[in-house]
Amino acid sequence: MVDKKIFVLALAVVLALGTLGPNLAHMFQTAEAHGVQAQLQSRFVKIEDETFNRQSLQTGEELVISGKFVSLVERDLRGWNSIFTESTNAGNRWEILARSPPGNVFQIPGNAVIPYEIRAKALE
Repeated sequence: MVDKKIFVLALAVVLALGTLGPNLAHMFQTAEAHGVQAQLQSRFVKIEDETFNRQSLQTGEELVISGKFVSLVERDLRGWNSIFTESTNAGNRWEILARSPPGNVFQIPGNAVIPYEIRAKALE
């Protein structure tokens, strides 16, 4: 009789976790930082010393990405920095809180090294 009670209790726990588990996981989503993808590298500008202040975060937490843009050419360039995310859900994944250099588009003098920093909040 005790074995049947344990079996029924274990089955109830499995069913409850199977039903509630995905909802709980959705409530506590995490984001992970993975660095720069190789295909985004350019023969004009190289990204060096890129660091992330954390490797995972919860929705609403802040991520800081910093490093250096190194110009590989002699002429002046214009550039921008941003964050791209792979996701099955459409829409913005990040709210940009601050950028250095400031603005959407900035100048990179020829053969210069420009430090950068992006502060962003995870929206999902």
